[in-house]
Parts: sequence; structure tokens; C-alpha cells
Amino acid sequence: MIQKTKKSALLLTTVAAWFTSAAYTVSPIDLIPDILPVLGQLDDLFGIFVVGLFTLYAVWRWKRE
Repeated sequence: MIQKTKKSALLLTTVAAWFTSAAYTVSPIDLIPDILPVLGQLDDLFGIFVVGLFTLYAVWRWKRE
């Protein structure tokens, strides 16, 4: 039986955040359309940046426990 812990929950949320970010990046539905020269790509990069920060925070919490 797999034991559920806080560490596994952190891993699951981090993986889910990366999959969600990847889906948003390749999705044709965006907050700012990719047709706009710079802004369209910046909102995708911002989403990846936020998930990267979340991952760093999750790893920091995981090491702290």
C-alpha cells in the first residue's frame, strides 16, 4: 500500500502545475493571443516562470521537512 505523506502531496501538486503550464503553453486559447508579436509569447513565458518559482518553493519546503 502506498502511504500518502505531505512530501508526496508536494510532488503531486508540482507535477500537476507543470502539466497545466505545458497545456496552457501549447493551447490555442490564451489570455493574450500569440498573434501579437511580443505579448503573446510573454504570457506563456510568465506562466512557465510562475510554475518554476512554485517548483523552487515546493523543493525548499520538501527539504525543510
